[in-house]
Amino acid sequence: MLLCLFIGIGVATAQTMKITGNVISSEDQQPVIGAAVVVKGTTIGTVTDFEGNFSLDVPRDAKMIFISYVGLKTKEVPVASVINVVLDSDSKALDEVVVTAMGLTREKKALGYALQEVKSDELTKAGQQSLATSLSGKIAGVQITSQGGQVGASQNIVVRGNSSFGNNQPLIVVDGVPIANDNAKGATVNLGSGLNDINPEDIESISVLKGGSAALYGMRAGNGVILVTTKSGKKDKGVSISYEGDITIDRVYNLPRLQNKYGQGYYASEYDWKEAQAGGYSGDYQAFALENGYNYVDGMGSGINDNADESWGPRLDIGLNLPQYNSPVIDGVRQATPWVSSPDNIKNFFQTGYSMNHTVALSASTDKTSTRASLSFRDQGGTTPNTDQKRYAMAVNTKMTFNKYIDFDLSANYIRTKSANLPGTGYNSTNALQSIMQWFGRQVDLKDLKNNWDQVDEYGKYTHYNWIQSFHANPYWTLNKNTNSYDRNRFYGKTSLYIITILISSLVFYGISTIRMDISVASTVR
Repeated sequence: MLLCLFIGIGVATAQTMKITGNVISSEDQQPVIGAAVVVKGTTIGTVTDFEGNFSLDVPRDAKMIFISYVGLKTKEVPVASVINVVLDSDSKALDEVVVTAMGLTREKKALGYALQEVKSDELTKAGQQSLATSLSGKIAGVQITSQGGQVGASQNIVVRGNSSFGNNQPLIVVDGVPIANDNAKGATVNLGSGLNDINPEDIESISVLKGGSAALYGMRAGNGVILVTTKSGKKDKGVSISYEGDITIDRVYNLPRLQNKYGQGYYASEYDWKEAQAGGYSGDYQAFALENGYNYVDGMGSGINDNADESWGPRLDIGLNLPQYNSPVIDGVRQATPWVSSPDNIKNFFQTGYSMNHTVALSASTDKTSTRASLSFRDQGGTTPNTDQKRYAMAVNTKMTFNKYIDFDLSANYIRTKSANLPGTGYNSTNALQSIMQWFGRQVDLKDLKNNWDQVDEYGKYTHYNWIQSFHANPYWTLNKNTNSYDRNRFYGKTSLYIITILISSLVFYGISTIRMDISVASTVR
């Protein structure tokens, strides 16, 4: 019986053979840690150790083995007692590597969950004004809604539907650092979203996580995670300088349909006149409109409905002549002038906006270090007159490999966003659009208001030239005098030290994101 046992062991030993070897990378001649070594046609395999070495018992009839690693070309080599392999870089394989939670890179096909990714060229080719608008329509299940088309407007982002009645914004993580994407607002101004501070030209890729794939970020990731990975200059060896720029033109695409049959006032339509005639009124419609519909004196109610900010007054474009805010005054009496509509008055208010983006980047790479530094400038002029926003950004991303055990990386970003005047929002006097699109006279010529908003009298005081004096200021006065200046400084970055020991690997990580904002509302007392 003992003899049979020894014979069985001998047969098993004769059926296998031990092979050993070493795997290094052709790029830096460093050991490849964790490379897969698998016998072709079987599930027999192992992985390389910290020195790139491996040892494996293989069947004696085995002919070939596969050696593979993420980002390197797989090699098929004949079985031999000692095998030394050099793996080359594979750019195609790198295209399938995605960034997952905590900044880890994985092969996309190896993930057990769905992950969507957008590359840098998809973000920049349309010349969008912000990173959030660049993402719009590019990721299934991600809804991005702009809070208006004005300069600096924020965006609301929802990943696969609302999960609560409160805030449903996902967590934004840039190079491992969580940043706020709150829709910041001043008293009357939309100050934009956190993603607006990130230059799309500095982005390498964006990944979206939802559900279990975002669990590593805890409760803050309950609405999903948007992972932003910035460019690091790691692709090409040597030194290179690049420039990217774009210019876009903005025009108002759609305006509300407004009636042009009735002018400023509350009363004195033709229907009202006919009712008055039925009650005994004998005057014609011209007299009725002058006596009951509209007659401007001071815009504060001293005339007939001259403090009305609605347009249900006398009929327009039928030959009426009524005293108006811009009618000539002769011997102290305001003369009657044609009562005609201005159908394009709202359209004439808006101007052609623009947005310019310029980025200059310096990249340097060696066998052990890679660095990318960039300077960018964005200048945006709004379709609303005298509104603007400028963004200055600096970014540095570097990675150093001291040896096969220690890696160090640093990412730092500084952004300054400033504006001489952000457009007002909401139902208040700083919002010029509210005063001309919700309450306005359809006979008012906005070009006239534009040409005379800064009119002064013989004493050098502003006359506050306007179509009304009770509720609203001249919209051009609002945009030029009641300004909302804004200056925001933001810094975010991280540094990490990755140490590999014989038994464990450890990561020391530190990240920071800070914001300082200065908001100034310049209002003039009338």
